[in-house]
Amino acid sequence: MARGLAFPEALRWHEGRLWFSDIFAGEVRSLRPGSRSELVAEVPGQPSGLGWKPDGTLLAVDMTGRRVVALEGGRLRLVADLASLSRGACNDMVVDAVGRAYVGHFGYDYVAGAPRASASVIVVEPDATAWVAAEDVWFPNGMVLDDRGNLFVAETSAGRITVFRVGDAGALGDRRVFADLDGARPDGMCLDAEGALWVASPGTGEILRVNSDGVIKVREATPTLVQTVMLGGDDGTTLFAASSPTHVRQEALDGRRACLLGRRVDVPHAGLP
Repeated sequence: MARGLAFPEALRWHEGRLWFSDIFAGEVRSLRPGSRSELVAEVPGQPSGLGWKPDGTLLAVDMTGRRVVALEGGRLRLVADLASLSRGACNDMVVDAVGRAYVGHFGYDYVAGAPRASASVIVVEPDATAWVAAEDVWFPNGMVLDDRGNLFVAETSAGRITVFRVGDAGALGDRRVFADLDGARPDGMCLDAEGALWVASPGTGEILRVNSDGVIKVREATPTLVQTVMLGGDDGTTLFAASSPTHVRQEALDGRRACLLGRRVDVPHAGLP
């Protein structure tokens, strides 16, 4: 669907377009299937998670800036500075129906090879107030909200998906392991209408479909690393995937060999993002 990218992440389907962050290029882009991608905004600190507030404002995570910004007319506006709440780069994000954002971070200096440490899930309220909703999360990555008040979090370095019950005012409780992934390392993920999660595992070179009972039912090898997936298209049954041959920043920028892929599946998209 698109070629010549550096390192696409955070796929989102919104208003008939596929949106994504090209992290190493420092760009948020969008495309209509069958056309070229278009630049939405530049984010010098590396963009990651994307989401929309109820009024249509596009929010993005600035990874190295450790903040959430609004992208308005190609310009950035600070929404919330998360430096005091995060350890290491900020990461993926999901925004709920009232505009509340859930943001993960690495928990340590991943690029410098620092020792692994646990991280947290941070809530950014619609009024931009930020607070920690869950601690001891291991490299929180892709996040999904279903329509029953559950937040699913991919814990990459723990090889599992954890689910929280979303309570009053966005509080996270009733934590439990939704799925142990048998060696897979979950990254970006999305939900379908049967309550199953499609999960990218670039560390093992595969895509999983994890049923609503937490059991892996589909395990597909990928020809190159796939770091995230998203269901979309006009009927929600196109599975989009962001694929890159390298996670090394300079190699990715020099080669520009990453791409976006798509294929049909049987069950349509559900939940957020």
